[in-house]
Amino acid sequence: RLVPADGPPRGEDGTGERFLDAVARRLAAHPRTIQPLLCAWFTDEQPLAADRGAAVRPTVAAAAQALLHARRDLAVDDLADALVATDHPRADELLAALAEDEPSALCRAVERWSRDDDRRARRIAAACYGAVVAPNLTRDADRDLLRR
Repeated sequence: RLVPADGPPRGEDGTGERFLDAVARRLAAHPRTIQPLLCAWFTDEQPLAADRGAAVRPTVAAAAQALLHARRDLAVDDLADALVATDHPRADELLAALAEDEPSALCRAVERWSRDDDRRARRIAAACYGAVVAPNLTRDADRDLLRR
């Protein structure tokens, strides 16, 4: 509820912090805790405040997705797990982006998910995303991991 209340983005000389800036700071400090919470925002299509002349007003969901992608380096393996646990097209889009941008990380995730006997959905995701990440693999170690 706070993020839509943010004002439009401030210029370089802007004062004060936006709510989205506070979320980004918390994500940097506690990525494993905040990533799943941001995934829950994927259903929030409320537009964010924007400058008057802005052609497009991003939504809370789009901001969450962009923030997770931009800061994926904080805990990419945990991000993959948070995304696969989120039943939403934005999570699927971000997992597909990880297949291109972070193929080694998604390969590790696929291997983890394939061994998850308690959660059938993870094994199904392993089969699906294994096929998505395979064309992007460049390292033999990743290919070997995917073969398991």
